[in-house]
Amino acid sequence: MLLSLSLLGAAQATVFVSHLDLDEIADRADQVVIGEVSEVTSRRAPGGIVTEITVDVFDTLLGTPATELTLTLPGGRVSGETLTVSGVPHLQVGHDLLLFLEDSRPVSFTQGIFFTDGEYAYGPEQAPVAMEEVRRTVR
Repeated sequence: MLLSLSLLGAAQATVFVSHLDLDEIADRADQVVIGEVSEVTSRRAPGGIVTEITVDVFDTLLGTPATELTLTLPGGRVSGETLTVSGVPHLQVGHDLLLFLEDSRPVSFTQGIFFTDGEYAYGPEQAPVAMEEVRRTVR
């Protein structure tokens, strides 16, 4: 996955992120949770715009149990200005997520963020994975 980020039209940064398979993502995670996005708020930050995503956690598969957590991801929309970052999913209130976290951040930039319908998990550059398999992989 290649991330090319252009901030305010001036600075550019390119970050290379190696693609990980589910086993590698699970091995790096110190917390794995399932939850629903309850709030999405974008704000200005040094160098651009970030979006804070609040997730109501309803199942902890690995790590310290939590009832809520907040992710901060690059990109978003503030006062009519939009910053889009390649590889960052557009999360909305109501999305159900499976999150693989390392030090409270998604594993390998955003590869640790999966959408789920309860039966399958859908991750970036991943074939759909049965939640049953995810549970076996994590435990």
